[in-house]
Amino acid sequence: MKFYILTISIGLLFILGLAFYFNSTERVESFFPEHVSELYQGDWVPKVFPEDIHHIHLTYFVDSHQTWLRFEKGKKDFDLSDLKRLSQTQKQSLKIKRPSQVSWWFEGLIEQQPANDAALYAEVYEGQDGPYKTYLAIPQSGKFYYWWRD
Repeated sequence: MKFYILTISIGLLFILGLAFYFNSTERVESFFPEHVSELYQGDWVPKVFPEDIHHIHLTYFVDSHQTWLRFEKGKKDFDLSDLKRLSQTQKQSLKIKRPSQVSWWFEGLIEQQPANDAALYAEVYEGQDGPYKTYLAIPQSGKFYYWWRD
């Protein structure tokens, strides 16, 4: 009987610990109709984007520094000189963590444009932001660009 009570107690503590962990991981979401300096507060997003990007969706987790950004590009071009373009093989092996509870992120990367799909047909570039790897997906069709940090 004591073993049964101890097992149930440990199980309940584990479940409560998981619930506390997931509730204490602070998730922040923002939308900016146009480029603003607030985008860079807290160092969640590096200052590498042209100042005319717009319709910006941002989600990040405070504890893990995971960051996701979707935006429309303006007329100014990106400086891609510090980024490495990924090959098809590298893109296929890329494990992309999707931000939870958002509808604006793509479902996956594909090799050709489908007729009606939420997957992304894009060139992907890898970069570095301090200790974190970053990725920029430049669409081959469509208007949305994606950037994320693992």
